[in-house]
Amino acid sequence: MKILLVKPSSLGDVIHALPAAAALRNMSGVERLDWVINQELAPLLDGNPCINRVIRFPRRALHAIPQFLHDLRREYYHLAVDLQGLLRSAWICKAARTRKIIGFADAREGATLFYSKKLSVPPGHALWRNMEAMRQLGASTHTLSFPLPRPALPPGFAVNPPYIALHPFSKWPTKRLDAETAQHIIDVLQPHRVVIIGRGTLQKIAGAEDWSNRTSLSELLAMVQHARAVISTDSGPLHIACACDIPTLGLYGPTDPTKTGPWTVRSQVVQRALPCVPCLNRSCRWREPHACLRQLPVEDILEKLLRLLQQEGAVHPASSSSDAN
Repeated sequence: MKILLVKPSSLGDVIHALPAAAALRNMSGVERLDWVINQELAPLLDGNPCINRVIRFPRRALHAIPQFLHDLRREYYHLAVDLQGLLRSAWICKAARTRKIIGFADAREGATLFYSKKLSVPPGHALWRNMEAMRQLGASTHTLSFPLPRPALPPGFAVNPPYIALHPFSKWPTKRLDAETAQHIIDVLQPHRVVIIGRGTLQKIAGAEDWSNRTSLSELLAMVQHARAVISTDSGPLHIACACDIPTLGLYGPTDPTKTGPWTVRSQVVQRALPCVPCLNRSCRWREPHACLRQLPVEDILEKLLRLLQQEGAVHPASSSSDAN
């Protein structure tokens, strides 16, 4: 059986789909699994042993759509699985040469109109929803596999002394850290080495190495993989860190960590208990704009981070108590 998996974006969503792809590929009778992914995220699938062909969707280059459709239709698929659940991903499935399209029953934007079969999956974390969908398709879901590549670090970056990677950015304005909050976090983490990663705009801050906007996706992946720990907003690097089993601290404001939060035993979440949280909005309507992230308890961040590091013996108990005082 030949299967087409459609999960174009986003970075975190692709990470959440990796174990589902592995489960799908390991099903009895599956001889081929191809994945449609946004072109800029394709490096995440480099060397993935579960994927036979990576089909790059040119989301930002409409002139390349005809070539994409030509590539998509090179193969005939017995089944197309839409794990994105949006109109665009359902259209991609429909454009492929396939006899059957499967997707979530609660998919949005009218995507379900394209499906041959709709899977009723309970609400919950995106990772477990994907795995439940695979279970309903007959796949074994007892293990989670994240076969990410191990790319090279950016030129000039040193892994020693060990560092804590801080990712303060997000595409959502409501999920980003402002410069003042980021500075407070960096200050409370001293004397640990802090490296800022990711893409975004942040006013100049002191006490950290700023590698933002200087790396490719592959280099960002390498920096996360070599980090002592990762502190991140609800964004791609946080999910990469969990997939690589790096101690991870999620800073959550408008989004719900039970649906998109870190999932490993080596992870923690810091989130303020406000009446508006989680609002799930890209714009803030609270009387104190962006209070959910601008007033994060930095002492709680330090305490939870040290707890994570202590679990692996990365911090001696004596140094933990002295850092906290």
